[in-house]
Amino acid sequence: MAVEKAEFGETPNSHSGSWADVLGEGRLPRFVLICLAVWLNAADSLIAATIMPSVGRSLGGYAYFGWATAGYLLGSVLAAASSGVLAMRFGLRSATVAAALLYTGGCA
Repeated sequence: MAVEKAEFGETPNSHSGSWADVLGEGRLPRFVLICLAVWLNAADSLIAATIMPSVGRSLGGYAYFGWATAGYLLGSVLAAASSGVLAMRFGLRSATVAAALLYTGGCA
């Protein structure tokens, strides 16, 4: 009886994952939602990085450029980290309405 030697982090009977494992059993909508969230964050960061030179000139120079970028990224991380908790605590509809109101207030 031959015994398989396992590599670090593997068991002798483990198999590598495939797209069928990711997309199977009704996981496709969740996968699409996660991909959309990652794309939305990347697109939002790209837009912010594109407009930052003109914002830096409006702020009075590039001395505040780093602070504006750090503030934007901090807000993005806090919003992403707290959105799930808020949706679980107050319900998805209430959390979405609160996010829309906050967004509208920030744009005003």
